[in-house]
Order: sequence, then structure tokens, then C-alpha cells
Amino acid sequence: WLKRFQPKHPKRVDLGTAETSFEQRSAMQHAMSQQSRQKRSADDMAGHIIQTVPILLMLTFVTTLALTMYASIRLNGGPPCDNGFPCDISIYAALPKHDLEETIFRVGFSIVIIQCLVLACGRVALTGSYTPVPFYVLTIINLMVMAFVPFYTSGAHHACAGLSFVFLGIGEVIDACEDSSAPSWLRYTRYSIIALTSASWWVFGVNEMLSLAHLPILEYIAAVVGFSYFLTWSYQQHLVQQTHPHAVQEDELLLTSA
Repeated sequence: WLKRFQPKHPKRVDLGTAETSFEQRSAMQHAMSQQSRQKRSADDMAGHIIQTVPILLMLTFVTTLALTMYASIRLNGGPPCDNGFPCDISIYAALPKHDLEETIFRVGFSIVIIQCLVLACGRVALTGSYTPVPFYVLTIINLMVMAFVPFYTSGAHHACAGLSFVFLGIGEVIDACEDSSAPSWLRYTRYSIIALTSASWWVFGVNEMLSLAHLPILEYIAAVVGFSYFLTWSYQQHLVQQTHPHAVQEDELLLTSA
């Protein structure tokens, strides 16, 4: 009965435990903040690649074609084909044999291939999707063979040129279908690019194989339009940066308040 009237002593607070708990929370918050900064830095780098490399890729490709055509016509004293201007890209890239135009074409396409590799890595880093990657790799391999094996040495040149369009088209279709974050008008633009590229190339190829008509302009349309698909990545990334300009600051605030 007397225990009820005895003074109660307040519970002791273990300051060491409290300090340890505070340090643990601080360490966890610091680790989370560091991880967020690293992820944001990687995303920013990938976004910069996606926004700039497609433009550089198109400039490199068009410049390579223009310089190859100029060198071939200059060295041959006129168009290297009997059908007049324009000739097939393969003819400009190989005639005259073992001359400057071959070097220009190979160096230019080597740069294009490197840019494609960088672009594919940036796209994977942003989307996290590896599904189209095997088709991009097959496209790059066939482009390399096409660039370094002239048409007059092996039929592999034309075969690899055709396979490049096949694998590129499959990769682009997968990318367009998987990218649900793109506006609907941009997705339809991508589908239109794929359809125009495929139609131009196959109409050109079938006419060449069956000797029905000589339509090299369709080959140029297919090549240029096919690579222009990547410009839609650049534009989409531009839209993302305009829509979310303060994403970094928001992440930091959330981590600070955690």
C-alpha cells in the first residue's frame, strides 16, 4: 500500500542510443541522396546523348553520302553508272575501285556506327528496355559489312544492305510499341517513318532485282528517312526537359524532408 505513495523516478534516456539512431538516419538519408544524385546524373547524361547524338548522326550520314558522291563523280569524270544521276549508293561508294571515295565511305560509316552504339546505350539507360537491342546490334553488324565489302567483290554487300533495313525496322517497331510515354502523334509519326522507309526500300530492291525499273531515289529516301527515326528520340527528350525542368530540385527536396 505504501508503494503507491513512493515517488516514481523518470525513465532514463540512453543518450548514446539516441545519438546512434540519429546518426543511422542521417547516414541513410545521405546514402539515399547520394544514390538519387548518381541516378539523376546518369539520366542527365543519357538524356543529353539522346538529344544531341541523333542530330550528329544525321549530319554525319548525309555528309558521308554527299562527300562520297562528290569524290566518285570527280574521280570518274562524271556519274559512275550508265543510268546517269543519281546512281545507286553502292556504286558511288565503290567506283573507281580502291580510291578516295571508298575511304570516305568507310570512315563515314564507321563514325555512324559508333554514334549508333552510343545512341542505343543512351536509349537503354533512359527506357530500361533491352528488347530492341539485339536488332540494333544486327543492324550495326550488317552496316559494317556493307560499308567495307564493295558490291563488285561479293553479293554480301547487297545482302547486308537489305538486312540492315530489316533489322533496323524491327528494332524501331519494337521501340515505338514499347514507348508508352510518347504522345500519340509522335507514335504515329514513328509508325509513318517506319512504313515509308520499308516501302521505299522494298520497292527499290524488288525493281532492281527483277530489272523492272531503276529507281535509286527510293534508296536515298529509305536511307535518310530510316535514320531520321532517331530524331524523334531527340525531340521527345526535348519535350521531357521542357515539361519537367525542376525535376532535380524536387528530388532533393523530397530527400531532405524524408
